Amino acid sequence: MSALIAHISDLHLDGTEETTRRATRTVDHLRSLHRSPDLLVVSGDIADHGAPEEYEQAAALLDLPFPVLVCPGNHDDRAALRSGLLGQDPSDGPVDTEHRGTGFTVLACDTSIPGRDDGHLGTETLERVRRTLDELPEDIPVLLAMHHPPRCACTTRSPTGWRSTTSRTWSPCWRSIRVSSASWPGTPTPGPPPLWPAAPSWWPPASPPR
Repeated sequence: MSALIAHISDLHLDGTEETTRRATRTVDHLRSLHRSPDLLVVSGDIADHGAPEEYEQAAALLDLPFPVLVCPGNHDDRAALRSGLLGQDPSDGPVDTEHRGTGFTVLACDTSIPGRDDGHLGTETLERVRRTLDELPEDIPVLLAMHHPPRCACTTRSPTGWRSTTSRTWSPCWRSIRVSSASWPGTPTPGPPPLWPAAPSWWPPASPPR
């Protein structure tokens, strides 16, 4: 089977005509596809200023006939995103979400650092990725979505298998493919692992790396 996963990022909704028109054209295009996406991933900077009214606009825009998965970027406010877009109680903790589709799983990882432009994957988020990979069958592909691309989004071979440096877990490397986007370089931060903007990766691959 195959899955059609659409990916958009950096909507920067601010109520202005320009950003509203751009975002609406993008969503209208997704609606018009011959095959509806199995999932839409929105990887951060949904709002431009993190204001509640910007998430109200996002909620209306992303009210779509297919599943939508979001994670915050450096322009987003965690508490406002939770209450305005996810319908949850406001909280300043990491906004980590997931979608388990038919034959695939997507984990949206919060790489934001409140009050800063750069980002990192915190211990809580990394532990969640590890637990999920441990829970899922080995033949289920797992895609990691985040706003700030990892500085090193590579995999290395060990005597016991492939290591994904993105998730810092030992697993077949094709199980954790990265999708990310950001507008400008961040500054490396202490702790695992620092993140810099890079080109997005696409899923699914034709076959596991050899």
